[in-house]
Amino acid sequence: MTPIRRASLDIGSNSVRTMVMEWTAARPLLLHDHGSMARIGDCVSTGGRLEGPLLQRAVTAVHQGAEAARDWGAHLSAFATAGLRDAGNRPEALRALSAAARAPIALVTGEQEAILNFAGVRASVPEPVEGEVLLIVDTGGGSTEVAWGGDRLDGSLSMPMGARKLLADCPALASSEPPDRGALDDAVAWARDRLTALEEAQVNLAPGLRAVGVGGTVTSLTALQLGLTSYEPMRVHGTVLSLGDLEGLAQRLRSVDKAERGRLLGEPARADLILPGWAIVTAVLERLSIDRIETNIFGPRLGILTESGGAIIANRLGEVE
Repeated sequence: MTPIRRASLDIGSNSVRTMVMEWTAARPLLLHDHGSMARIGDCVSTGGRLEGPLLQRAVTAVHQGAEAARDWGAHLSAFATAGLRDAGNRPEALRALSAAARAPIALVTGEQEAILNFAGVRASVPEPVEGEVLLIVDTGGGSTEVAWGGDRLDGSLSMPMGARKLLADCPALASSEPPDRGALDDAVAWARDRLTALEEAQVNLAPGLRAVGVGGTVTSLTALQLGLTSYEPMRVHGTVLSLGDLEGLAQRLRSVDKAERGRLLGEPARADLILPGWAIVTAVLERLSIDRIETNIFGPRLGILTESGGAIIANRLGEVE
């Protein structure tokens, strides 16, 4: 079988990431995983419009990501999530980003994002043992998606709560000074109060439950836990964080100012978002009485390259309403 290379371009609220995979007779192989903090979600501070320097920053990130995919000789599938969904001028912004990518961009719904997460994680882990249930949590800047199931998807939901929205309501976490413990507790309470949909969904918490986290919050926390000086995706992938690990990471990040948080993360642009993201992940685990979460670097970026992801792309290309 001749290897086939395919790439995904994920345009999120915080980052724009490109992933290149190679398909052989065995499992898909990761060739390239890179992104930049374009912070499209910052448009909430500009009246909800993605324009001016903020749009240009996103255009540059999208262009660079698409060109990297082509350099690898990969066919590109591009999609955008909550950051662009929430933009007041999304038709114009979508056209500008599509032009930068030189490819159409699918604007997926929150529910479709959850489905892509399940498809990507399911494709990246071994076949489930009998009774094993995957619970996938994706904390983004503008929304949080949860999906669950065994060998097939049983349920999913998207909640309009993300690190950026939490930060707007808990501004103490954005201070340049180290936040106090009370600010962290308030952030977890904020997230917990908005998880009623998760309870109503009646998630199947089987004994074989395997909680999996995707997205920038959990991968950044895992890299910090591992003491990585540069991002190594396949070392991050599969690492398990306990609630104790998460608490220790929060205390470490809380004890320093924003500039030092950015240095510790190796990503200064995520310094104000990491603790809000931590609070949402922690609240979800506590609400469901789960004591650990496994990091997965693939999620929707691999999901969009699966058969079910291809169907979503076909249905959403050019959709802006």
